[in-house]
Amino acid sequence: MINCRDLTFSQKLATTRIEKAESILGKTVVARILAFALYLMGGKRSHIAKALDIPLETTRSLNRRIFHAGIGAFGDRRCSGSGLPKTAIDTPPPAQAGLSIQISDSCSKEISGGRLIIPQVDSLHRKVILLSLIGGNVLSAKEVAKALDLSVAHVHKLHRELMTSGIDGIMDKRCGQQQDYRVNDQVKGHILAEFVLALVETGRASSEDIADRVATRFDEQIAQRTVRHHLNRMGIQHVRKYLASGLKELKKNSDH
Repeated sequence: MINCRDLTFSQKLATTRIEKAESILGKTVVARILAFALYLMGGKRSHIAKALDIPLETTRSLNRRIFHAGIGAFGDRRCSGSGLPKTAIDTPPPAQAGLSIQISDSCSKEISGGRLIIPQVDSLHRKVILLSLIGGNVLSAKEVAKALDLSVAHVHKLHRELMTSGIDGIMDKRCGQQQDYRVNDQVKGHILAEFVLALVETGRASSEDIADRVATRFDEQIAQRTVRHHLNRMGIQHVRKYLASGLKELKKNSDH
């Protein structure tokens, strides 16, 4: 055991050293260090409290906190800017986020030892979560782009939209035409009939010719692109040449 009587103390050095320590650690922390050191040396709590001009109950609670929480108990929890410097506290450094990207039936992300499972079938859900994790040393735009099969530039754009407009900003608004509002089955029949008749009569059937024929015969005004759209949907455009040659052959035979 250390015998303080064998040590030489200098009041001048003590004053200088304490002032220097207080300028770095703060008065509260220095007082706690001195109180605990004197307690370890065998001093009575009441004498320590009197010598350091601190309440007796403070010395009791300080000792309990130190034995329970360790060196961090010396810090002044009332002030965020005071207390021991971070380098002096023996605490483990914050864990870096470990990420594992797996694209299969589910998109799996492992973060700091945990695992976040994102259903692959819910594309909007997956976008929101992954875009929200960009930055903060968690995910990069490149990693998210790879997971979502998008370009990095598009991911940056979606991330900005999410941050400024919320989920509505990244929803796909390309709904397309849900039904044929103007062209019913009867008009489609007229288009098909005029297509065949035009091939028989002239050997050609452009969308412009068909639109004109339908307008003349049935008083139906149809845009050329609408004609092309429905002919493509019916698959007629793929057999145009075959149909034209077949009709030409039939017409030749009928002439004979």
